[in-house]
Amino acid sequence: MVNIEKYLPYIIIGGLGAAVLYYLSTKPALGGAAAPMVVEVKPGVQGNLLQRASQQLGIPQSELVVRGLRPQDLGLVTWDITSVGAGWTSVANTAVADNTFISFDGCSYGGTNFTQMRIQAGARYMEYWPLTFITGLESQLWYDDSPSIAEQNQPVIIDVYSKAGATETVSIMGTVVERRGLVVNP
Repeated sequence: MVNIEKYLPYIIIGGLGAAVLYYLSTKPALGGAAAPMVVEVKPGVQGNLLQRASQQLGIPQSELVVRGLRPQDLGLVTWDITSVGAGWTSVANTAVADNTFISFDGCSYGGTNFTQMRIQAGARYMEYWPLTFITGLESQLWYDDSPSIAEQNQPVIIDVYSKAGATETVSIMGTVVERRGLVVNP
């Protein structure tokens, strides 16, 4: 006679595995083009950005749109960053576009060369992020609990500190509030 209690955990795991395979095989496929990226906006950040933009621009919040930060918002083409050697490398040196407000919410980094990032708006450093610990995180994402806001026409300088010359990807995550019709016109 077989002792079923000895094999019970394997039977349960096998049954769960079969159920998952059945679910995945009957799940309807996503058709058409890829869905647009959904950007999670923290209510406090979105509210602060909307309120500040509405007051400064003198328009109602209904005339503003909220979207995710793109490299082009910082004068970049991609999030690929090239350093020429050890030390600080300027990544972006631009001004926030007119009628646009940006919060810097965090970054994603999976490389090994860059150790720090700093973001300057106007005459002060508003963000300073150590990058070395992010690569040890399972998701390699880091969110700032209290992101800083750069306002329209404000100069923004972003630098990274590198150990050597290299090109790696550091995706800066942020929220943009701007006058409707500049990039998005829903």
